[in-house]
Amino acid sequence: MKYQVNQPSYGHDLLIQPTFNNLLNRWRYMHTFSPTLASKNSRNSDGTIIGIEDVYQRNYRLNVTYKVSEDFTLKSRVEYVTINRPNNKPEDGILFTQDVVYNPKKLPFEIALRYAMFDTDSYDSRIYSFEANALYVYSIPAYCARKSRLLVV
Repeated sequence: MKYQVNQPSYGHDLLIQPTFNNLLNRWRYMHTFSPTLASKNSRNSDGTIIGIEDVYQRNYRLNVTYKVSEDFTLKSRVEYVTINRPNNKPEDGILFTQDVVYNPKKLPFEIALRYAMFDTDSYDSRIYSFEANALYVYSIPAYCARKSRLLVV
């Protein structure tokens, strides 16, 4: 048993993640060809026994890192997710993030700025993304709904 699954279930993941590097850029394409086939509680229930159904999730991610200068780095990400359930319409979500990192070599600090725009159909199509924070603190929020977010660390 686990979250959103009231019965024994199964699932599998497949991750393809080539990384391309050149002098200034780093490109990464991630395809979680799940079908993150996972069984979850069915949304169609008569109120007595909740069955489980296969849920297919596919994630596509493209990261680009560009070192503008010795002190400035730009990091861009586009992530797209699709969710397919047998008895419901397909759902999707998209996330765009842009990070600007200022890390002067002669000073003992770093400033990071992130702007994120996201649009998801529901909580099921939420997208998680790591956010920089204070030293020894981390945050991985679930981006859900249609919003934007600005973070300065």
